[in-house]
Amino acid sequence: KSVVSEADHAFEKFLLQLRRDGFRLIDLQRHDTAFSTLWYRKGGSLLGLTAEDVAMLLWEREEEESKASTTVMTWRV
Repeated sequence: KSVVSEADHAFEKFLLQLRRDGFRLIDLQRHDTAFSTLWYRKGGSLLGLTAEDVAMLLWEREEEESKASTTVMTWRV
């Protein structure tokens, strides 16, 4: 699943939502015009099997325009 937002403070809102949903931060990378974070959550699934969720939160700023976008991608493993 992938969600893209260009709203103000979208990075902070998604970050708080991930924490509220039980995700834990496992990596933070700073790039020239971006930040990327990697999150992990261990949870249950059908038939008592365990399933893990991984989320990547990416904040990017375009240099020409003072506009930023936030992308959240999630995977179930």
